[in-house]
Amino acid sequence: MISEEQIYTIIADQLHDFTPTSNLIPLDGGNLNHVWRLEGNPQNLIIKWAPPYIAANPEISLNSDRIHFEAKALQLFSKGKKLAPIATTDVCPPKLYHYSPGHSFIIMEDVGTLPSITEWYRNTDNSNIGEELGQFIGQLHKNTQGRQKLGQHFHNLDIQQTRQQLQYNPAADYIKKTGVTNVDFNLIASNTKTLGQQLLKPGKCLTMGDLWPRSVLVDKDQIRLIDWEFTHYGRPLQDTGHFAAHCWMQGHATGEDVWAKALWNHFWNGYRAALGNSFDQLFDEQERDGMATHIGTEILVRAAGPFKQGYVYADYKPDTTLIKEATQKAVTLITSPHFSELW
Repeated sequence: MISEEQIYTIIADQLHDFTPTSNLIPLDGGNLNHVWRLEGNPQNLIIKWAPPYIAANPEISLNSDRIHFEAKALQLFSKGKKLAPIATTDVCPPKLYHYSPGHSFIIMEDVGTLPSITEWYRNTDNSNIGEELGQFIGQLHKNTQGRQKLGQHFHNLDIQQTRQQLQYNPAADYIKKTGVTNVDFNLIASNTKTLGQQLLKPGKCLTMGDLWPRSVLVDKDQIRLIDWEFTHYGRPLQDTGHFAAHCWMQGHATGEDVWAKALWNHFWNGYRAALGNSFDQLFDEQERDGMATHIGTEILVRAAGPFKQGYVYADYKPDTTLIKEATQKAVTLITSPHFSELW
């Protein structure tokens, strides 16, 4: 565990103009890392430390190098760098102030205590937010497509292997835990394990990697996109499928799926518009089928797997109607892979 003394020392050494006005304040909401806010002048800071395990599940090992990929991703959006043109006032990640590789530790801009995109959208119903997020992700994919040097710098294999072990390979076992029957478990296992194996290979473009509601914060009409440690030069299906899965789960768990479906449709329309003529190249039939399978496995890992705790299905036992409905939806997507089956 990095000590508070070490954190204060690094900040004093690296940010000479910063004066703290509070103690370190632990922040909740994330699963992977330990995160603190430090209030001060001229601005508040966010400090993130990546332990060699998942912070919310310490028994699950996870390479601390994930913080290295987040730091490199944030640097790409800084002034004069490759992705600076797509980091607009409408959608942008936080600014990186310091990266300490020896401590697996970064210091960055504090974007504030903001609602997630789903919390905000349910109360505001502004279609522009969904479209702006879709356009940003589309531009990210389009502008990094086929860039081999980025592929070398962002080969985040440890994260992909962790997903293979926790999400894709055990998908059929998660279904069995819920008691759902009349399922072709061999087909489920084949489809999900095949996708997990494919996603270990070099990909098509740079992906954000963790596009779920808690990574997408809204400040009035501006989106701040945080938590880039899953960034990987991989397959666009992981970004689009991830967001689709979480839109569906949020709507399903609340019993109010009209807004969730609308948010997804606005995102998808913005994404397709941003890709333009590149869409068919990035999203061929294999990509669309893989996206459906990813959606299904993301639902399963949240409804019956190790990431159930702290999310929308946390309070429901495996044999409850809501969990079985979610499981059946996952089965449909994985066995008849087309993401149009989501709604």
